[in-house]
Amino acid sequence: PKAKNFELFEPMIGAYLSQSACLVLGWLYPMYQSFKALRSEGEERESRIASLLAFWVVIACFTFGECTVEIFLSYLPLYYEAKVAFMLYLVSSNFSGAKTIYNDYISPKLELHEADIDKMLSDVKTVSKERLTFYSVRLWNFGYKKATILLLQAHAFCTEQIAKKAIAAADAEVLSDAEEEPSRGGDKGSDGIERVRRRARSQAT
Repeated sequence: PKAKNFELFEPMIGAYLSQSACLVLGWLYPMYQSFKALRSEGEERESRIASLLAFWVVIACFTFGECTVEIFLSYLPLYYEAKVAFMLYLVSSNFSGAKTIYNDYISPKLELHEADIDKMLSDVKTVSKERLTFYSVRLWNFGYKKATILLLQAHAFCTEQIAKKAIAAADAEVLSDAEEEPSRGGDKGSDGIERVRRRARSQAT
């Protein structure tokens, strides 16, 4: 009989269960705690909000890093279990884990590069505002030009239709008058009809 193959580290939870647990621990539970903190008063409010702000900074950094490297880390043994354990560490004991990581690792790095980050954000805002203004003006000019062309085309079309209707009405009147011309001693035949038609068209236009 063939020997069975066993993995060295059999995963205890899969990707879907890990994702569900992380959504609850990393987002749903902190969201509700943030709601409770905003409703609290006094020193407790400040303490809870400070802890939650530290947590949100940590979870933002973790989510950003995870999006870039998870495709490689997901092949490591017990990756999903470690991810859930990390979330539990962050929210345990009133978010003390998140405060520890923020105070020991994230805050010193941010303080070191704070001036550069502020300058970069200011430059991005300036460039974004300039680009937004530039493309807004271009879009307005493009729309104005297209609208003007459409209005001119509509005016020309309406004028043409009115002229056609006027000519058709004049032709009908000419035919009626031309049929009565011979009896009054006027122009006879097709030449007379054509002369009367040209005269009516010149009057219509």
